[in-house]
Amino acid sequence: MPRPKAPCGTYSAYKRHLRDGSPVDAACAAARDERTQTVAAERSAKKFATPVLTLVPADPVADEKRMQRAEVLREGLEVVRAAIAVVKESEPARLAPLLKEQREIARELGEIDAAEGAKSESLGEQLARARAARQAGA
Repeated sequence: MPRPKAPCGTYSAYKRHLRDGSPVDAACAAARDERTQTVAAERSAKKFATPVLTLVPADPVADEKRMQRAEVLREGLEVVRAAIAVVKESEPARLAPLLKEQREIARELGEIDAAEGAKSESLGEQLARARAARQAGA
């Protein structure tokens, strides 16, 4: 048994008129206008109601300190993670660039940490490790 047709004066009836190629009556045109205004208002409210990111005022004391690259990246990673948390709920379509940025920052941090790990080992420690490896292999 088919569903009953929507009565004129509703958006569904307006769409039916378009599908069937029948003339749109005044009640259905008014329903279309009302629906268009409602959807536009919802989009506008959603777009402007919650900010994606809020700006934090700069701390003059922290700005005076010179930050190393790793510190800048870690701070950027925190900002990106906060943005991901907000965007995930409100605008999932904008999530991909943030995830890409997060991966890039994590990769750079990994490179810096690996380079610092190699630098922290003294020359004597490097030689001792190389000798031990040679002796173990011989």
